[in-house]
Amino acid sequence: MRQNHTPGREVLAGWPEVLRTGDVQEILGVGRKEVYRLIANGALPAVRAGRGYRILKAALVEWLAGGKAS
Repeated sequence: MRQNHTPGREVLAGWPEVLRTGDVQEILGVGRKEVYRLIANGALPAVRAGRGYRILKAALVEWLAGGKAS
C-alpha cells in the first residue's frame, strides 16, 4: 500500500501513466462509489475500457491542482 500524501506530480511518480479506478481510490483515499460518481459527473475525465475505466495520470494531477481536466 502506498503512503497517503497530498497527491502531486512527485507523489504520483511511481504510478503508471494510465490509472485504473482502484488506483484513483488509493491515491485519493476514497471509496469506489466516489470515484465512479466523479467520473459520472464529468468532474474526472475517464475512458471506458471493457468493464472498467481508465484515467490519465496527467488529468488526475490537473484535476487535483484545481484546473479543469480535459
